[in-house]
Amino acid sequence: MLNCEGNSQVAILISIFAVVAPGPHLHHKNSTDNQARRACSIAEYATRAQCLQVEQELICKGGITREWIRGSKPSISQLRIMDWPGPCLDLGRMQQHFPELRILELLNCPILRNFTGYFDLTTKMERLTIHGAPSLWEISPEVIKNMQNLRSMDLRGNGIRHMKDEFLSKLPKLQHVYLSGKWILLLS
Repeated sequence: MLNCEGNSQVAILISIFAVVAPGPHLHHKNSTDNQARRACSIAEYATRAQCLQVEQELICKGGITREWIRGSKPSISQLRIMDWPGPCLDLGRMQQHFPELRILELLNCPILRNFTGYFDLTTKMERLTIHGAPSLWEISPEVIKNMQNLRSMDLRGNGIRHMKDEFLSKLPKLQHVYLSGKWILLLS
């Protein structure tokens, strides 16, 4: 049995050995990288979520339940998510699960900071509403560039500081953009 002093010497010796040992080494991914990927997963919050379907609308609180993220759900054209519990949301996965989605509302998502993935060219998205996301400072052009049917974006009550006109003007059907309580009409 080693005393405390012996244990610290062994720990130092093992530490030095790991650094100078020749040959291939396994590198562990940073745990924050894994947490960031996991936090963007729709499935991550399925156990805490509650969802209710009313005709073609799905209303969810605290995430999306497992029954709604298994396979594709073409019957849903409107999705309202309240209190999204993560710092990011994978929109590419959202489109896979809800391919007929025309209206997406994200409400009261105080820790939502960004989106991963994006809607592809097959999206039917017509209206995007994001309210109550003070940590969301910008929306990347990749998130909405393929939304060729988008008519309205309501981004009030968020931390969004600005939006680049160049990517908004490339959306042919976009008529209304609401930012910080102000209404902007884009004329084509």
